[in-house]
Amino acid sequence: MVGIRANARIIAVNKSLIPSIAAYPGSFAEAARALNDINCERVHIDVINGIRVGSLLVGDEFTTDVRNLFHGKVDLHLFGIENPAHCIPPLCKGDTCILHVFPSTTEGELVAAIKKVNQVGIEVGLALDINTPTTQILPFIDDVDVVLVMGIPIGARRLPLNKRALPIIAEFKSLMAGRTRPTRFGIDGGVNEESFEALLAVADFMVVGSLLFDGMNVRSRWKCLEGRISMQTKKEQVATTELRLTTNTREHFVL
Repeated sequence: MVGIRANARIIAVNKSLIPSIAAYPGSFAEAARALNDINCERVHIDVINGIRVGSLLVGDEFTTDVRNLFHGKVDLHLFGIENPAHCIPPLCKGDTCILHVFPSTTEGELVAAIKKVNQVGIEVGLALDINTPTTQILPFIDDVDVVLVMGIPIGARRLPLNKRALPIIAEFKSLMAGRTRPTRFGIDGGVNEESFEALLAVADFMVVGSLLFDGMNVRSRWKCLEGRISMQTKKEQVATTELRLTTNTREHFVL
């Protein structure tokens, strides 16, 4: 009998939820208190340079004082990167500036904005607009820490998940497989009871709004959603097993 020795390496997939402040029904200060109370590690804040869209903050409204309301890290989703020298709001180490890529966003604008974020010394991400082709950000995929796929149009609420979102995330993750830079892939919009499990199986993180803030107490709802993530993550832990066959005459048994 030939002895077989197996070395198993468990790769844990760290899934997470990131609350979107734009969906909170109260003020920024109230949102901060609610999310700090549940020890939320990261929040998602939408900021637009230019004309206000829905509940998105205009750039000048995001100040250091606003940033410091939140104990956790901040993913700042920035709309409008035409003038990167002036568009990066105040952020802290560990925060991420996610640059929204519209169909009209040029390669030059992306190059300049990514360079500016790198100079600030924080993580950089790209958000793929629902109407933007994936080929538009592919040249930059090795230069970013986060790729965020929009599941619904910006400014919209409570719409079903766009059917393109899941295949896009799967495509990006396949492209990045085996590369050394760890890139997180997430979904923003369309995260609801119907899409939750399917998104959880593909995305590394989900930006949640009404799913968290509607109805139930935020603390109770957060605990419930985290429990679902924990259960799913345990199911999805992938064991990479390296089998090494060794022939050893001493391990041969003759019956």
